[in-house]
Amino acid sequence: MSGSLCRRLFSIVVILSLGLGFFGSARSQEEPAPRLAEPGRYKVYRIELREAITSEHVSFFIHRAVVAAKAAKADAVILDINTPGGRLDLTTRIRDDLITLKMPSYAYVNNQAASAGALIAIAMDK
Repeated sequence: MSGSLCRRLFSIVVILSLGLGFFGSARSQEEPAPRLAEPGRYKVYRIELREAITSEHVSFFIHRAVVAAKAAKADAVILDINTPGGRLDLTTRIRDDLITLKMPSYAYVNNQAASAGALIAIAMDK
């Protein structure tokens, strides 16, 4: 068979499969989608890291946010990261604060986490 004919046959098979529901959800139409949580049930802290880690105030800000999340008995912490990196000593302080979290922690790289930002991101659980 030629390449063009193979591509057409493959396209037809995919279209028919989609139309017949082979790639569809395994859940029946009558079963409702599962709810993740009731509104107001979970308390999640989101901490933004949006600048270069070059001054003491960045590590102090993260420290205060971690203390606040612990005091509020948060269920999870999300670190929203967009940083080009920075000083290693400050990064180590931030990492030390983050690894003391007893609740699940997530790093969300919102554009970039270069250098020190990458080291901080891997300190989180996921």
